[in-house]
Amino acid sequence: MIRILVLTLIMVNTVWAVPLDKIIAVVNNEVLLESELDDMEVTVRQQLRQREAAIPPTDILRKQVLERLIVQRVQLQKAARNGVRVGDDALNAALRQIADNNKLSLREFRDALEDDGFNFSSFRESIREEMIISRLRKSQVEDRVIVSD
Repeated sequence: MIRILVLTLIMVNTVWAVPLDKIIAVVNNEVLLESELDDMEVTVRQQLRQREAAIPPTDILRKQVLERLIVQRVQLQKAARNGVRVGDDALNAALRQIADNNKLSLREFRDALEDDGFNFSSFRESIREEMIISRLRKSQVEDRVIVSD
């Protein structure tokens, strides 16, 4: 009887065991998950393949992607502290501009992204983040530039 109970518990634990996402870095009390690193690494590999550029060895690429994610996270945190935001109207205008530059409608652009394996919602948020970082950089530079007479 005990043997059956122990065997049942082992089987239940095995069936319900689900690997959890790992924390790979903590950036000012904000965690960076292994799944985020994996997703970004896949994206970078796709971009390099599309450009027909050389892809570095996995360990080097992974380290570079991790460093990029950490720097990006620090910049986004600083932007949030400084109140830098990008509204939906500005974001939609930027997406329309990207689509226009590719001679596509927004719908065609979205379909092309998804055909290439990109999630449009994720792409949209990455564009928002890039715009926020760009605004942060611009504001930081403008604060330090002094034009003499």
